Amino acid sequence: MWNPQTGQIVSAANPSTAGDVLSIYTTSLFEGGGSPQVAIGGKQAEILFFGDAPGYPGFYRSTSAMPSGVRPGSAVLFD
Repeated sequence: MWNPQTGQIVSAANPSTAGDVLSIYTTSLFEGGGSPQVAIGGKQAEILFFGDAPGYPGFYRSTSAMPSGVRPGSAVLFD
């Protein structure tokens, strides 16, 4: 999961805050295969975009907003 505003991977050293827009690139999901869900710290994140990742054939991008009330940590569930 990375923060496109900073261009950096989200980590304990580079945390995200509520409202930040975060992106995930994957090959294991596909358009038309259902809507992905992103949970961060057990809280559902709003999906802002899901589709082809421009410039990366075979990859898909999910962009979501970091939910509020997530305690600091590294727990991210992508369904």
